[in-house]
Amino acid sequence: MTPQLVINAGGELNMETELDTITTRLPQVIYQAQTIRAGEQAAAKQCGVSMNQLMLAAGHAVFEWLTQVAPTLSGQRNIKRVVVLCGKGNNGGDAYIVARLALQRGYQVTVYATDEVSDGAQAAYQAWRDSGGRQLALTEFNTEVDADVIVDGLLGSGLQGEVREPYASAISACNAHPALTVAIDLPSGLSADSGQPLGCALRADATITFIGLFAGLFTGAGADYCGQIFFAGLGVNDAFDAQQAAWLQRYQPQLPLLPRRAAASHKGSHGHVLIVGGQPGMSGAVTLAMQSALRAGAGKVSVACHPQVQAIVAGGMVQGVATVEALQPMLKQADVVVLGCGLGQTDWAEQLWRAVIDSGKPLVIDADGLQWLARYPRQLQSAILTPHPGEAATLLGRDTAWVQQQRVEAVQQLQRNFGAHCLLKGAGSLVATRRASYLVDRGSAALAVAGMGDLLSGIIAALWVQNRKTAQNLSGAQLDEAQAMDNDELVAQQALLTAVWLHAVAGERAAEQGARGTLPSDLLGIIRQLVN
Repeated sequence: MTPQLVINAGGELNMETELDTITTRLPQVIYQAQTIRAGEQAAAKQCGVSMNQLMLAAGHAVFEWLTQVAPTLSGQRNIKRVVVLCGKGNNGGDAYIVARLALQRGYQVTVYATDEVSDGAQAAYQAWRDSGGRQLALTEFNTEVDADVIVDGLLGSGLQGEVREPYASAISACNAHPALTVAIDLPSGLSADSGQPLGCALRADATITFIGLFAGLFTGAGADYCGQIFFAGLGVNDAFDAQQAAWLQRYQPQLPLLPRRAAASHKGSHGHVLIVGGQPGMSGAVTLAMQSALRAGAGKVSVACHPQVQAIVAGGMVQGVATVEALQPMLKQADVVVLGCGLGQTDWAEQLWRAVIDSGKPLVIDADGLQWLARYPRQLQSAILTPHPGEAATLLGRDTAWVQQQRVEAVQQLQRNFGAHCLLKGAGSLVATRRASYLVDRGSAALAVAGMGDLLSGIIAALWVQNRKTAQNLSGAQLDEAQAMDNDELVAQQALLTAVWLHAVAGERAAEQGARGTLPSDLLGIIRQLVN
């Protein structure tokens, strides 16, 4: 149940229920910044709430964090000195409300603000002044200011272009200040949609966001700037959700990840993955993909690699493949093919790439497989593409900076251009399918090492092949061709999302011993635990 806003005769906020106004249990849907800015007024109107009352509710939510959460996060039971940074817009209005409430509660409050106040923030600003509050110029804020907590109300989701003065200097000083910092709605300077700093951005210990979630809180560099994320629906979020279309879904898997295996099953019951790649000098890529596919539960994994590396790729069903003719029998037996790990850019690589692409097999395409696809683009109806931002840029004919600034648009454009399910790797990985787009907000910096992508390709293929076998067993021969294609599309989507989540969580667990120095092979045992 969502708390309903009630404003008493004195203009203060009451709640009709005893529910907390802030929570770390975040909604599952994510919206574009412009959708939230444009839609919050309509949602408030439907709930009989004015924009001033909505701002008052936001201020109360931040004040609740200050009184109930900040002492625990800071390690100080007795927080006294609160510095509030106010911009000219609605975030500044929220901040003026926090300042007034803190002053009335007996905190030592200092406000640093811009000279301008927007029309939307005027009421909050005037209430601050009427309570006896005064402010200093924002230019006077510096690292020597006494503060236990700093409240960031400088810039919001409407920021266009890079941060300018005096905001840039204030953000820099705040980042260098030892006080606990909380951002209102979004850390100042962070792009609400991409999670990239717009020139510079404030690094908060906590962020309290309202009504709907921004993608930038989770993807790109967002995790480095937002700290712990709290949510307050302000009593209008249910109405907002009913009125607006989601941009992304936050993916949470249903456990168990895979159905329990039948006691009478055999290796053929759990699918055959073929990995095609491994040119001379790049045997490690196919080895990692092979190992992760096995650890994630594929019944059989074969590797078609260059003859010169066959002896190096130990274990599994490894065959040196010099020609397309030698590859064909392996392709015929495979249920899902991983294409590109260590494939290279030679004539040998191109011949194998073309043969696999033309085979009609379900494909997981990574690394050099994506480079060849950029050279010879085509629609792929039964494929999963797994680029990192650099590879995505090549596929789209853009540069990496554009991809990182437009991460959601980039992954959705990849899906449209190639027809496949598409993953855009990186912090806050994004997945675009023909049905919807998703964000997987799990992971760790421990994954930032060569070979992790090969590991992920093997996991995707293993989950896909197992899910395909399960779906085939359940459906029997009752589906027509269109229904079978639709069913396989759902199976592929689920395998991709689950694999990205599993890989990310395995990275988190590996990082418990330290993010630095993690090897892809360190995740193999964890992967086995997670799929079971």
